[in-house]
Amino acid sequence: VKNLYIVAEKEDGIYLVDQHAAHERILYERILDRFERHILDVQGLLEPIVVELPAGLSDVLESQSNILIRYGFDIEYFGSNAYILRSVPMALSGLDPTTILISLLEKVPHGSVTGEADVEKSIALSIACHSSVRAGKKLAHDEMTNLLTELEMTRIPGACPHGRPTMIHIT
Repeated sequence: VKNLYIVAEKEDGIYLVDQHAAHERILYERILDRFERHILDVQGLLEPIVVELPAGLSDVLESQSNILIRYGFDIEYFGSNAYILRSVPMALSGLDPTTILISLLEKVPHGSVTGEADVEKSIALSIACHSSVRAGKKLAHDEMTNLLTELEMTRIPGACPHGRPTMIHIT
């Protein structure tokens, strides 16, 4: 429906599924699972990129560099607020690495009361959000079928990681 929702039928009724929220839930759980099992999906960049970080984000990057490395970011200090980016998580390949890194760092919770688990989940959420299928993207029938099958296998199929409903059930 309008390249936003998938209509699916089961024995107990009809489901209206938000394709972006559903894909985000699937990716979020997959990314966290692979992170916890120390499995890296890395996309090396053909040419390293120099990223100039806005004021304040260098501290966030430095304090969370170990977690970023475990997600697949290869980042090296280059002077002042500049860093060389050599790889990104595979899920982010094809997207603008500079924009993604800055956006991710802006969303990472930081401060003395922030726990490592909060940071890990925040980064997974940001990667999932940026790499999930966008609202308005036309999906082929098999893509919709696969999305629904994978959504059913998630731990929390009814909501995206932000808490938005992934589907509406009509009996």
